[in-house]
Amino acid sequence: MKKQLLLLSMISLFTLASCGEKVNSIDDGNGNQVIVKIGDTNYTANDLFKEYSNTSSGASQYFSAIYDVVINAVQPETMSIRKEVSQEINKFYQDAESSAKENNTSTKAEISKALESKGVESVEELEELYLLQQKKTAYENKFYDDNLNDSLLSEYINYYAPYHVRHILVKTSSGSSLYEGTISKDDATNLADVVSDLARGNQSFGTIAQAHAANGDTESANTYGDVGIMSTLTSFVSEFKYSLYQYDAYYNDSAKTNVTAYNERQATRKVGNTLVDGTSLVPYATGSSEETLLKDSVNYIDYKVFTDLKKYASYTTDNLKNGYKEEKYLPRNIIFNQHLNNHALGVVTKGTTGPNSNRFQYVKNLSKSTSEEDKILCDETGRPILVTRAGTGSGDSGYQGIHFIIAQKSPFVQTGTEDLLQELKAYYDTENYDKATSTTYVKFINSSTTKELTDRADKVKSNIKEIDSYMNYRIYEKALEELRTDGKEVKFNESVDIANIITKYIDANRTSSNYTTQKSYKDSWKAYINLLKVQNQVENRKVAESMIPTVIEPNI
Repeated sequence: MKKQLLLLSMISLFTLASCGEKVNSIDDGNGNQVIVKIGDTNYTANDLFKEYSNTSSGASQYFSAIYDVVINAVQPETMSIRKEVSQEINKFYQDAESSAKENNTSTKAEISKALESKGVESVEELEELYLLQQKKTAYENKFYDDNLNDSLLSEYINYYAPYHVRHILVKTSSGSSLYEGTISKDDATNLADVVSDLARGNQSFGTIAQAHAANGDTESANTYGDVGIMSTLTSFVSEFKYSLYQYDAYYNDSAKTNVTAYNERQATRKVGNTLVDGTSLVPYATGSSEETLLKDSVNYIDYKVFTDLKKYASYTTDNLKNGYKEEKYLPRNIIFNQHLNNHALGVVTKGTTGPNSNRFQYVKNLSKSTSEEDKILCDETGRPILVTRAGTGSGDSGYQGIHFIIAQKSPFVQTGTEDLLQELKAYYDTENYDKATSTTYVKFINSSTTKELTDRADKVKSNIKEIDSYMNYRIYEKALEELRTDGKEVKFNESVDIANIITKYIDANRTSSNYTTQKSYKDSWKAYINLLKVQNQVENRKVAESMIPTVIEPNI
């Protein structure tokens, strides 16, 4: 028997039972209870669930079937739902007629073929199937409408630390070597020009991102460097994510929440639970060698590095002495490897040659001292610009480059008088952003069309939905709760023990998902820290900057 027919039969039976009408029990003669009779054929509970047990997904099929039955029972059939179903049926007939003309067959034959492909035997059954699909869509939409901007948003903020981030990416042709990266003349010039523009202080970070779009991430550059929302679930390169996390965990004096490392013994806890405590942003034990490495790994880059890059940008191997005519000895490559070929958290310091602008500021905990030379390059609002080297391959398969990053909105920094959670909920609001008196994520970009605003709101919604890869379990549990409230207790045939199967199935998947999420997050941290360790180990393989006068021809 087709599974769709079994499902529709279950729905029919359940609907009768939930309405309080008596459903006569039928025995098949062998002591098995018949739950539905179709034509002259009896179907018992065992028959029904064997159909699902014999599939590769087993309990998953059980859940899917019961989910549909429960949602069908809890969601009323509205006029708008019925209208959608009618339109789908009309389209079904139109498609059958079109196929008949194209295939030189009869409409009846095409209808029969289409019904077979959908797992039903009549248009009436198809209509019931369409009705179920529309009711599911309506109920699921209502679930998100009721929860997305409230409880789910709170969970997203508390458990997964969303950042609104922006960057300027300068792509390079350096390759992925940790100590012998080689950049082009244009790479060196672009890096120097970006930092020069940022340091002068007469343009905003976003304007500079737009101006340098051709050299890096053109998509984000078109929106003032806006990369969007980054949480612990986001698949950004580790250097990008963990530079921000390191800064907030160890250096950001404005961070409201303590985000220090958590003890390894707590590693079995869900990532989200530890984030609620503000303790798992950096998942390593206090006092560990890993934490020491992270605290000591800030790469301070003197402004002079960038002026020197521009000074030596056009040098070729023809300008090098005999014995040094290799790319690694080009001054721009020596400078790049010494100061920018670094995957740790980095910042640009004023040094002795940086311009006297308000873009260089003292950043408590991050600046080495209060001296003018140790001031750090910031954006127009005083946010430190974090610098890191990252990549995902080379050529068309990825990129290599230098990121200049700011946290437009950190989940650990309170900027107003409102409770931090409420402040963040208002910032990521997807319903009332048009009434907001302060900047929100959706309205951060001055959009000229409603579509641009709704697209940004939809992006927030999509991110929130990702907090649980099994969100349909929550919807199912909510539907069961509503049915019980309405006095419609859901009872399963005890001989099959479906209730227990579904409960164990949901619990097992949730446990596995939580473990996988935590392990993935922790493993990515380990990989990043190992990268920093290897980077430190090969530091002595880099050509020393003091070699530049030795390798170049005099009087160049």
